[in-house]
Amino acid sequence: MCSALDTQFKSFIPVEHLDRRSIEEIEQVDSMQIDEEPSWQDPIIDYLANRNMLKDKFEARKVQQKAARYDMQDNKLISNA
Repeated sequence: MCSALDTQFKSFIPVEHLDRRSIEEIEQVDSMQIDEEPSWQDPIIDYLANRNMLKDKFEARKVQQKAARYDMQDNKLISNA
């Protein structure tokens, strides 16, 4: 159900002018957080870029098998799939 007031205020938009800002601006900082935690990619990248092998033969073989599915392009790990 509509009332007479609904049709009366359809083209009316209330605007309030403030003397000062209601929200303070925060200072923008140009920074980016970089995780320093080891990544699953680190051994693969190290193997592909430097041919460094892990000392554990079992783990070294796993890295070799995974590395066969990737290439390095512009210092980025790219999947061959």
